[in-house]
Amino acid sequence: MQKSIKFSTPYAKINDTNSTRFIKHISNLSQDTTSYLLTGSVPLELVVDMGFEKLRRDYLYILRGARFVDLHDVRQKLVNMSSGIFNMENYRKRLVTLAQIHLCLECMLLIERHLECSVESLQSLFAYAYKEFVSAQSPLQNYTELCNRIFTLTMPLPKKLVNDLNKMNFSVCRTSISSESAALMLTTTNYYSKMPIFPTDIYPIDNANTLEEIIYGISATSSSTKYKKL
Repeated sequence: MQKSIKFSTPYAKINDTNSTRFIKHISNLSQDTTSYLLTGSVPLELVVDMGFEKLRRDYLYILRGARFVDLHDVRQKLVNMSSGIFNMENYRKRLVTLAQIHLCLECMLLIERHLECSVESLQSLFAYAYKEFVSAQSPLQNYTELCNRIFTLTMPLPKKLVNDLNKMNFSVCRTSISSESAALMLTTTNYYSKMPIFPTDIYPIDNANTLEEIIYGISATSSSTKYKKL
């Protein structure tokens, strides 16, 4: 008995609800239609589309897993732009938004590394950082500023975090006292640390075995003069 087998070229099923530029080109291939649109800058535009969509989803997954912020607002700011007409200016704006969100996450990593606070406290702190950095008044207005600027974030600490910090045994402490007059301001800063601030002596400390704890300290005084413009 002979069997005849007919071969046909298989194509992936296209999602009709997906209207991105990339899917439109794939659809042309599946329909055996000749497309002359993959010329000029179009291939690079498709790469930008897919790369940006990957970044957008990565940040959404991170924020969803950490439960830092309501994702509805983030999705509004990072709307999918891989359909319609390619507009480089829109991508620049979205890249700035991604940089602002990245800065918020960097702040949370820094806080968690040094304070070891709970997830609940991090959620409260992230909400404040998100309001500060991801806005029209954000100090970060260009993604290139991430390379050459130092950003400062000042925020009120949650009560739970304050209570946790009061129970901790700090290894570093810094205090500053300032006095000010009409023409001069003096500031004295004291820095204490359980770790040596300067290179230690090569000789052992006398009666080192009898000492329970050593605190290293340094004090510095700075002054600034006020001038009046004539």
